[in-house]
Amino acid sequence: MVCLIAGKALLDSASKSLRYIADSSYWIYIIHLLVLWGIQFLLLDTRWNLWIEFAIASFGTIATGLLSYILLVHKTPIGWMLNGKR
Repeated sequence: MVCLIAGKALLDSASKSLRYIADSSYWIYIIHLLVLWGIQFLLLDTRWNLWIEFAIASFGTIATGLLSYILLVHKTPIGWMLNGKR
């Protein structure tokens, strides 16, 4: 119940940054497995701590997804198909 109340209080107003993340979420969902497999393949032979590899794979996937959305998708016909024209 506390999480619901906090979410309602903090996320009830319109935010451009949250809207941008929401628009990019479907693109990131589409490409995340390919990106994640690529990052995990690069980390395959490392002997780092599991949590460090997890953090690199997670943040690398999100960063690659957002960067590819900004550069390749947002203002292109692919972006219009995913999010509609504004």
